Amino acid sequence: MSPLLILAFIVAALGFVLLLKPELLWNRFQKENALSGGMAALLRLVGIGCMALSVVVAQWVR
Repeated sequence: MSPLLILAFIVAALGFVLLLKPELLWNRFQKENALSGGMAALLRLVGIGCMALSVVVAQWVR
């Protein structure tokens, strides 16, 4: 399996987690601060961007 394809899977998994449950990653880095609605929306947008990036990386595999 190509290293680029493995990278695409990892980026897609990160995007999927950010899209569905941004609290999981937020709580690992910000233990004392609660996740606000605006920051959750921003993290979900980053998750959508990660999913799009994984598609671009997967298209580089030939």
